[in-house]
Amino acid sequence: MEDLLIGITKETFFIYDEMAIYLMFGFLMAGVLYILFPSGVIRKHLGTKDIKAVVKSATLGVPLPLCSCGVIPTGISLYRQGAGRGATVSFLISTPQTGVESILVTYGFLGPIFALFRPLAAFISGIVGGAFTNLLVKDSDLSSSSSPSICTTCGELQIEGEHGHRLGEKVKKMLEYALVDFPSDIVKWLVISICIAGLISYLLPENFIGVHLSSGIYAMLLMMVVGIPLYVCATGSIPIAAVLMAKGLSPGAALVFLMTGPATNSATITMLAKTLGIKTTIIYVATIASMSLVFGLGLDAVYNAWGLDTKAIATGTKMLPFWLKLGASISLGVVLAYALYRRYVLKVEPPTGEVKMVEKGLIVKIKGMTCQHCVASVQKAIGSLPGVASVRVSLQSSQATVTGSGLDTEAIRQKVTEAGYEVTEVKIQ
Repeated sequence: MEDLLIGITKETFFIYDEMAIYLMFGFLMAGVLYILFPSGVIRKHLGTKDIKAVVKSATLGVPLPLCSCGVIPTGISLYRQGAGRGATVSFLISTPQTGVESILVTYGFLGPIFALFRPLAAFISGIVGGAFTNLLVKDSDLSSSSSPSICTTCGELQIEGEHGHRLGEKVKKMLEYALVDFPSDIVKWLVISICIAGLISYLLPENFIGVHLSSGIYAMLLMMVVGIPLYVCATGSIPIAAVLMAKGLSPGAALVFLMTGPATNSATITMLAKTLGIKTTIIYVATIASMSLVFGLGLDAVYNAWGLDTKAIATGTKMLPFWLKLGASISLGVVLAYALYRRYVLKVEPPTGEVKMVEKGLIVKIKGMTCQHCVASVQKAIGSLPGVASVRVSLQSSQATVTGSGLDTEAIRQKVTEAGYEVTEVKIQ
């Protein structure tokens, strides 16, 4: 038993150590994108119902650091505020499959060819899904809302042209998001995925999958069946895919898992069916499934034609100096440890603005929030209503504290529902 635990621990730490530097750099890039692309900027470019909006959605979605659960309220919010169904589907397909941090980790673990194929697959599949949605589903005439967006620097509601911050404030918020908020969103599944990868790496014999599982279309279909209902983030899925490849899984089958896992899960499918309709949801799932097979077969063909090693893991870090890898591992350990401590011990919520004393307050119980992007979506939805002075949303208690005058409970219910969540109870403070 002792040898078993030591072996699993060594494999787990090896995987963690190899992805640390790419993950840390990816976190910093995620912080930069968070400041550069607030929700208002996204809505501005996606608020039309043509192929240009579909392409923009895919282009914007590929690098954005939105987790699988965070992209759903963001996408639904875009749709409710005027984006077409096609642009919304394009965004929902391309965004969760990859992000700037997962591209870097993919390069470190799976090499440049895989790192190029993955965002390319996300981009093209997003365009295909959006184009078919525009072609097959009649879009409702939703007028673009003029409700303010949330400032990414201070977290307060803002109106374009009436809000600004100094460079120092933006850099501070960028670092806070990169090293605190974003890691807190993905830390649970990231840690679980690394541990699972270490477990698989130690327990499965070399070439086990290659011997017992076909490396062709059947392996891809199996990875699809596993990936579609499963919740796994774009970054956390990488070490699992890398270890499976080391045990004999083909690169194409691994890509199918990396496309279907982050882009779909049972909760996502249910929410999309409720918001965008059954027909749009079928197009969404069918696009991801079919395009993952197309790109999976294509990636296998490239590896076979070029004679590439399908079992190479973490080849990118071999050229890095020891001190740099050690520093990244220690830094990532501190970031993840604080993220776990902050989220599960201190239970600290992201700041949502100062609460002002007003004549009325409501406690709104909300079902369906899973991350800080969800918190921001609910805050913006409720905050856009007339009479609302402040909104404080708690992820841990799944509730929003709303203060203001003349608050309309039915309007609050409707706004939260439109954002993609469910109000279970409203009571006066």
